[in-house]
Amino acid sequence: MTAKKKSKKDEHVITLSGKEYITHIGLLDLAHNAGMQGMDGQFITELCRPEDHVYVYRARVWDNEGREFIAHGHAGPGNLNRKMVSFAAVMAETRAWNRAVRSMVNH
Repeated sequence: MTAKKKSKKDEHVITLSGKEYITHIGLLDLAHNAGMQGMDGQFITELCRPEDHVYVYRARVWDNEGREFIAHGHAGPGNLNRKMVSFAAVMAETRAWNRAVRSMVNH
């Protein structure tokens, strides 16, 4: 029996707790294919508490039709496992990007 060749889509899908999720790289691939023209973002400093490892990030993406998609990501000890708390800023940013891109590609 030969192994089934993975499709491009399958390369960017992981299974967590029995559910399939597209990876960050997979979302970016979808966004580029859907005509994403740019992205920018920033931390919402008045909501961030670095001393407590709590961060909020605002991401904005836009497509070739000029439509904008904005989303926020939050990360801190309350929604991260202990090993990831020191990476809370990166997690907040990634969550915001993923949400904004999901909105753009309707995923």
